[in-house]
Amino acid sequence: MTFNTAPIRKEYVMKKINKLAKSIHPAKLCTFIFILFIIICSCDKDNPTSPKYESRNEGIFPGVGAAKINLGDSYAQIKWIHGNPSEHKYFVSSSGDKYSIYYIRYKDKGITVYFNAEEIAYPEGLKNDDACTEVSVEAPYQGETEKGIKIGSSIADIVAAYGQQAKIVNIGDEIWYDYDSIGLSFGVGSHSTIISIGVIYPK
Repeated sequence: MTFNTAPIRKEYVMKKINKLAKSIHPAKLCTFIFILFIIICSCDKDNPTSPKYESRNEGIFPGVGAAKINLGDSYAQIKWIHGNPSEHKYFVSSSGDKYSIYYIRYKDKGITVYFNAEEIAYPEGLKNDDACTEVSVEAPYQGETEKGIKIGSSIADIVAAYGQQAKIVNIGDEIWYDYDSIGLSFGVGSHSTIISIGVIYPK
């Protein structure tokens, strides 16, 4: 399914409303002004050109987000920022009536966004108001954490920046260094360098 993600321009809305205002009886003008205020506010609600998106830095922020995507952002907001994803990936539970994992990828940007699969309607799939729960980045993404850790950094770099209190988990050919208390995980590959960085809610 394709969604139209073109932003609503305030200038266009104002022209239409100004034309309409000339035909409104003065006694109803106050009501009209109130409605106008609501419309203008809604135009900027999920517009990436509004300050709340422009102020987001292109980096990795533990427990907050990465690649200008904050944890809790809706699918619609993510599309405002990065456009339609290159692919949707999901797995269905053994019961066959719900999703067990659901995520979207921006492969050319090295961005993967996960959602709470149990809250996504099955089999309809992802809706615009579904909220993300994890943001993961890999090459070619070049952003870094506030302590300078990025894709390609070494295990020594991780420990120097965040200490040795990580929970270490082996997943296939990767070793994950999980700093759950700050909401940050590092996936290390066979060359002992970071190949993936995940941002989650702190635990």
